[in-house]
Amino acid sequence: MSKVLSLHHIVFGTKRRIPAIVHAEREHLCRIIWALLKDEKCYLYRINCVPDHVHMLIDLNATKSLSEVVGRIKSKSSNWIKSSGKYPLFDAWCDGYYAESISLAERDAVIDYIKNQQLHHADVGYEAEMKCLYKKAGLIWHDMDLY
Repeated sequence: MSKVLSLHHIVFGTKRRIPAIVHAEREHLCRIIWALLKDEKCYLYRINCVPDHVHMLIDLNATKSLSEVVGRIKSKSSNWIKSSGKYPLFDAWCDGYYAESISLAERDAVIDYIKNQQLHHADVGYEAEMKCLYKKAGLIWHDMDLY
């Protein structure tokens, strides 16, 4: 039997970065995404939502592709959000997503980073955060990224 550890920090936002994730329903949305990840046989280490985006750290199932899993999570959670009627400003998720593979040594730091998103975003906006993550990963930011 193969043993694979494939840790990924994933971030995706609302279309046009609209603050559509209602605070009172944030935990419910996280539980829906968690259930969807379980259906994909991916392990969720941590998830957190702020008004305009979601962060999660997962162990990707070795038989799945990252793009397929993220696509299904975004599609199915979007359908649930729209049918729930609890997120009136939500139109869709942005077209893309950000993901970085991380090492086991980085896992706890990323978990803490995701856990503390509300504190982090008291000082730093979504776009500034993403530009920093892109730079750290050696990626080039384009204004239409994650739009």
